[in-house]
Amino acid sequence: MKVYVSKLPREGVRLRSGEPAGIIDIEGDDAVFDGPIDVDVFARLTGDTLLVKGTINARPRLRCSRCLEYYEHTLSCPDYMFTTTVRDGDIIDLTESIREDIIIALPLKPLCSEDCKGLCPECGGSLNKGPCGCSCAGPGLSEQE
Repeated sequence: MKVYVSKLPREGVRLRSGEPAGIIDIEGDDAVFDGPIDVDVFARLTGDTLLVKGTINARPRLRCSRCLEYYEHTLSCPDYMFTTTVRDGDIIDLTESIREDIIIALPLKPLCSEDCKGLCPECGGSLNKGPCGCSCAGPGLSEQE
């Protein structure tokens, strides 16, 4: 998303965009962004300072840190803000700022649900689907208990 300083009306302007998922560009496959990144901001000049405030929303698929299954996550940055000093004629690209806010908003330990049981430490079976049936001795991890 770009802001053309010379085209900003005195009272400011609301800008909306569906940024391409490719702006995220995260290494690995723990967070997959397929759909657009919804950006809804208000941009205005205060003297020689550009102030941009608004919200960013996305729906990435995240890999659960317990069971390793993907789930759809609603990610929201309700307090997005960007400021910079500008001159008339500047074109300000917000892409990197938007990308940073999204990455910061990602959960450190994504969970598909609060009661996710994870994987059996012995056989690696998903405990969300029921007891794994292996011979592990962990409580509630085998059908032998």
